[in-house]
This record gives sequence, structure tokens and C-alpha cells, in this order.
Amino acid sequence: MSKRRILTAITTIAAAACAITVAAPSSQADTGVVFGAGGFTSYHDDGDKVQVYDTEKDSHGVAGWIEVKQANGSWKKFPKIYVGTGVGTLVIVTQDVVRESADVKIVNCLQDGQSGQPWNCAFDIISGT
Repeated sequence: MSKRRILTAITTIAAAACAITVAAPSSQADTGVVFGAGGFTSYHDDGDKVQVYDTEKDSHGVAGWIEVKQANGSWKKFPKIYVGTGVGTLVIVTQDVVRESADVKIVNCLQDGQSGQPWNCAFDIISGT
């Protein structure tokens, strides 16, 4: 995939994230994206959509997931979403986040194979309001 197509995809997602952030009621978590070494993971509170995207033409896959902060301070980790090797591969999964207005941790890692261990991870925490 060309750099131009990747930049177009990222720009489109960023624009959608801004639009959703502006439109989201204050009782919902924010929307955000984290860029890792081989791709990115984004979370959209409106519809609880998690997107994992592989941006690099290499031999590594990408894994992403979200974690939601619970009332007792622990983090509930949602299932990992694996994207096999292949630049331009996008997987979108709906997660059932029932604790609205909680902080959400977005994680993106490199991962070799469906059953491999995530490594070289990046994360960001978006604030629930």
C-alpha cells in the first residue's frame, strides 16, 4: 500500500474521531488512537468500535486491544485483535463496553502469528468524562 493511501486512511480515521469526539455526550468515554511500530489501534466510543490496522510492509503482524478501568481501579482487558502480516489490513470489532464514562487504555503491538506474544507495544489512555 502506498504511503499516500496510508496517510489518507489515517486522515479519514482522525477526522472521524474528531467528529465523534465533538458529538459524544459527556457521559461517554472519548475516542482515540495509538500508533505503534507496525500499525495503529483506535477506539470509537460511539458504537464501541475497535480498529486495528497494519501499516508496515514487513513480516510482522499487529495486535491491538482495549482495557477499561473498573470502579475498583483494576483494568478489564478485552480480547486481543490480531491482524496478520500485510500492509493495509484492517480489522474492526465491536466490543461491549458497558462501563460508560470510564478511562480506556488503547494498546497496539507487533505480534508474530495468531498465537504469538505481543511485543514492542505502545499505549495511550483516553479519559472517560
